Amino acid sequence: MNIQSFMGCIMAVGVAVSNAVLLVASAERLRAETAGIANAGAQAAAGRLRPIIMTSLAMIAGMIPMSLGLGESGRQTAPWALRSSVGSCSVR
Repeated sequence: MNIQSFMGCIMAVGVAVSNAVLLVASAERLRAETAGIANAGAQAAAGRLRPIIMTSLAMIAGMIPMSLGLGESGRQTAPWALRSSVGSCSVR
């Protein structure tokens, strides 16, 4: 692994953490409105699933051209894009 790969890993983890923060914030808001903790968690997960999947797919789709390694700097950016794409699939 090189520095580009580490950058891709950090990017994938960053997206996963931001999705987790939004999920917890949504669950906390629902918990304050309703009494059940488990019910609030389930509702938050159901409500945030679509945006989380859309964010992940958008990142993967954006990294596909880079991960193919085409162009002048393709060999340099391919590890970064590949680690970001694979990392975003495996983190979730």
